[in-house]
Amino acid sequence: MHAIENELMSNNISAVDDFLIKYYEENIDEIEKNICALYPNRAKIISKAFSAHRNKDFELSILVFLAQADGISKEKIGYYIFLKKDKKPETAQYVESLAIGGFQRSLLAPLTEILPLMKSEKDR
Repeated sequence: MHAIENELMSNNISAVDDFLIKYYEENIDEIEKNICALYPNRAKIISKAFSAHRNKDFELSILVFLAQADGISKEKIGYYIFLKKDKKPETAQYVESLAIGGFQRSLLAPLTEILPLMKSEKDR
């Protein structure tokens, strides 16, 4: 994990991307197993999304993953990822309430920013 931290702090995004791609490709089965174990009420849908992803049916898998992430976020921290409040994601309130340092805050930064995926059609 320190290697990623160093690359992030050096703004070497390409190296971080490469690391993360390799990690997720090599660990997809274990990731699916762990998520399904943590959220058994969502396991059937999540498994189908992983199956679609392995079959490169990304139009289906990505939509399901995003919907499940949004629901899990609401269950776990009380905020939806893709809803905005005061021109920020709802999740920004949660991240701002945490007593965490720079590296942890940088990992959670996407939860504090309006990402292109979250923009309305007129804002794109």
